[in-house]
Amino acid sequence: MRDSSLAHLLSISGLHMMLAGFGFFAALRILFALVPALVLAYPVKKWAAAGALLVSFAYLLLSGASVPTQRAFAMVLVAFVAIIFDRTALSMRTVSIAALAVLVLAPESWMDPSFQMSFAAVVALISAYEWWSANHISPAFQPGPLRRFWNLVVATAATSVIAGIATAPFAAFHFNRFADYGVIANVMVMPMVSFIIMPSGVVALLLMPFGLEEFPLMAMEWGLGWMLTCAHWVASWPGATQAVQAFPVEALLLVVAGGLWMAIWQAQWRWLGLVPLIAGAFATQLTNSPDVIIAGDGGNVAVRDRQGLLRLESSRRGRFDAEMWLRADGDSRDVGVALQDRSEGFTCDHNGCVAEINGRTDRSLVVSRTGESAVEDCASATVLVDLGRGWRPACDAASLTVTRSFLDAEGAVAVRLTGMGIDWTTVARERGQRFWSPQSPRKHAQRLTPPASFSTGGTARPADLEPLSDPN
Repeated sequence: MRDSSLAHLLSISGLHMMLAGFGFFAALRILFALVPALVLAYPVKKWAAAGALLVSFAYLLLSGASVPTQRAFAMVLVAFVAIIFDRTALSMRTVSIAALAVLVLAPESWMDPSFQMSFAAVVALISAYEWWSANHISPAFQPGPLRRFWNLVVATAATSVIAGIATAPFAAFHFNRFADYGVIANVMVMPMVSFIIMPSGVVALLLMPFGLEEFPLMAMEWGLGWMLTCAHWVASWPGATQAVQAFPVEALLLVVAGGLWMAIWQAQWRWLGLVPLIAGAFATQLTNSPDVIIAGDGGNVAVRDRQGLLRLESSRRGRFDAEMWLRADGDSRDVGVALQDRSEGFTCDHNGCVAEINGRTDRSLVVSRTGESAVEDCASATVLVDLGRGWRPACDAASLTVTRSFLDAEGAVAVRLTGMGIDWTTVARERGQRFWSPQSPRKHAQRLTPPASFSTGGTARPADLEPLSDPN
């Protein structure tokens, strides 16, 4: 489902809430239209909107009221209230009110990928269809059934393309991947979801009190089978997913700024938004990937080889960390596959491991798990990861020495080669000191005074900030 770009169907969020709420809204309007005395004398459209709003709230409670579902309900709520007050249900104003409501209730949700992707898709779709409505000339004659079916397929494809383009930057930034054939999969599946799966589920729910839900559930099962078959088929195509290397947040901000500029403005200067959008696309290539990564618990270490690939020390310890490292590096290899090729990377024995950094013989990474090997390999190490126990003298030859106590205080470490020296940073230093940040042990907080720069050229080392004896 993820590799075919259909995973959004698994979350009870915007699509499900919209189909449930507006499906019930359409059903009520049809029922009211069958009674001429009602439809000619009363505002039945507003009645239908009020009834659909209550049904949407019941669906929210029935689904468990997760955060994405709450956000989707806020958007549906604004849309139905707009209908009741004779306003356009789907407009930029409606989206802005819904976003404001969500941010008032949950201010932290703006950092949530689902918030960003859902509102990006809605803004892009409304902007595109507003532009289409303003520039499209309707045909003089009513199209036939085949033409209407074709228009439905084209509209579904266009919706998938627009939503896919709008959410692709966020998917690449947060998940380091996107599906290449998502448009095809959604064109095949969305009509089935809209006209078979969701309506069958609603009908089954209504018929359950009478014990008549068997036939709509059979139809729903058939539709779900079709959806899963399409998902497996599309995901099996060559190049179904594309791995994306992590890129700076500034690149994402430029793309978002350009997209919002084009979506919000109506005049011709809206196309000036292409400038920051293109600049953001180029900025995604300005990445400075680390050459050495050390997990926060010391369980796993990665080093970059001569070909630019990350080599892992272990496939058992820190496997989740390793998966995240490979994904952020735009590497689609599995952790086990990444360890199969031992032609480059780590050379290990029972005392620890040694690896060349970037394939350079004058730059080496040493992972020591015993005190003896730490002393023995100190002279040849550019970066020394000392995970052994007991007392030993500081390693003056290494440009960077990382111990267990240092990892406890600072978290994971990233190292980059810079000419004859190195740059390094940690989770604690990237995060900064905030009142909600976890506090380091007092003994480390007193000793770990951050230097003026994170760069080390062979003199300043975190080993100088560590006690000589490691109580761990």
